[in-house]
Order: sequence, then structure tokens, then C-alpha cells
Amino acid sequence: LSSSSAASDVYKRQTLLLPRQGENITANFFVVNASSFDDSADVDTVTFQYRPNATSDWVNVCAAGVGPFYSCMWNLTVLADGHSYEFRAYANDTFGNAGPADSHTGIILDRKGPLVFLESPADRYNTSDAYVVFYYNTTDITSLSASCTLLINGAANKTNASVLEGQSLSFNVSFGDGTYLWSVNCTDQHGNHNVSGVRTVTVDTIGPVASLDRPRNYANITGQSYLVNATFSDSGVGTIHTATFEYRKGSGGWIFICRDSSTGPNYGCNWSLTGLDDGNDYQVRVIANDTLGLSLIHISEPTRPY
Repeated sequence: LSSSSAASDVYKRQTLLLPRQGENITANFFVVNASSFDDSADVDTVTFQYRPNATSDWVNVCAAGVGPFYSCMWNLTVLADGHSYEFRAYANDTFGNAGPADSHTGIILDRKGPLVFLESPADRYNTSDAYVVFYYNTTDITSLSASCTLLINGAANKTNASVLEGQSLSFNVSFGDGTYLWSVNCTDQHGNHNVSGVRTVTVDTIGPVASLDRPRNYANITGQSYLVNATFSDSGVGTIHTATFEYRKGSGGWIFICRDSSTGPNYGCNWSLTGLDDGNDYQVRVIANDTLGLSLIHISEPTRPY
């Protein structure tokens, strides 16, 4: 900056007040401010400028003409976060003389919250365990993540105030049966926050209840086929998905009979008796599986095919 008249720049004094040295700006619009005095003439205008590095040209931000404290608005909407900027202010007096600039460096833009990534469990996760561990990680390109909060159904559940960026972190929660929405909200040291996507987890600790209606205990079975039948109920959050019927003779292994995937509550299908030896040591069992993977087995006392 140079002088265009005989008046000396020595008498001009400007002090850049905002942004401060190393200022971290967290908004799209920021009020810049400087004070300026001229012992030989009135200050006419204070001009504010920035540049992204020491070799770049200065870019005008705004100018203010009412002192002794001069302020105007810096529009940051087109500038990217994570860069370090240099900022300066200089004054022109009424004679057109420009005084020396006062500069600050290390001006950082940080208007975005941390990145939050959910690791596990996966979305639509079903479990029969009431104790669920939620894993996540977080990073922030310009500042440290100060804290992270687990949200259950949109409400804060637990908070971690000792966050280590880029590492797998977790929250442990015990639930009653039900379906829950979960996400993680992290905040950086400047108050910027960001929330992850939302996932669901369903807890069902109560399995289905089964009643094997046919064959009854010690039933005598005749013919070439027989209708096996069972009734189910499930007081948990799951619903019955399938009913699988099996038989065995004596202490042998269980053999598939048939499967019913209807909507219930009564489930049945035909048992082909062709090729089975007569005897009084057959057993039938039914296995109920609900939509969350829980199962229950009901075994009859020996039946007697004839």
C-alpha cells in the first residue's frame, strides 16, 4: 500500500479486531471489525481483504466508512471449510493516503459438524438379546469431536464426552421388547454438530408358545396319511413365521414331515405314513419359528401308527 500525497502514513494507526489471530469461524456470515485513527487527517474508509495463502492476490471483502470502529459483513458462503486464510484491514484518509495494513493469519472456517458413521448393528437388526451394543466412529476435518450422543427414538440416551476420532466407539444399552430407532449425534469443539443416519433394532426376548394338537399323546394312527396340527401364540413383538413338523422312531434322529407357513394361529399339514413300520414308539414334534428367529419345540409322547 502506498501514499499518494505528502501526508505521512506514520500517523495512521489501524488495529484489526475481528477476525482475531487464529480465529475459528463457524458461520456463513461474520462481522469483521477494526479501529483506525489518523493524527493528520480524517479516516475516510477502512477496507477489509482476505487471501487463502501468502502467494495469492488479496480479495476485497467489504469496506466501512463510519469510525472510529469500522465494521462490515464478510460473506463466507462461497469459501470452503478446512482452509487457513489470511485477513487484513487498511485505512484511507480523506487525502487518499493509504495506511499500513494490520493482518491476522490462521483464520479457519469450520461450519460443519463431524462426520458420523454407524458400524453395527445393521439396519433392521433383530435380536433375542435385551443387551445391545451400538458401534460407530466419527471424524472432523477441521477440529476435534468433543462429544457424541446415542439417540433412541430421537431422544438422548447416553453421551460419550471422551471421543477418539477415527476409532470404533460404542454404546451399551439394555432394552425391553420392542422396535427402536437409533442414531448418533456428534458435536465438535466449536459447537457444530451432525447426526448419522437412522437405523432400527428390534428386541424380542419372548418366543412363541406351541400346542401340538394332532397327534395327541399315545394316539393310535391308522391309514396312509395323517393330518398333523398345532396351535401357536406369540406374546413378543414377533409373529409366527413357520411351523415345522418332524417325527422319530425310538431314539433315532428327527425326520422332516412337513411345514406350514400360513398365517395361523392353527398350522397343519399331511404326514405320509407310507413305508413306516408299525410300532408304539413314534414321537412327533413341532417347531415354531417367529419372524425374529426365535423358536419353540413341542414334542408329543409316543404315538402308535397301525
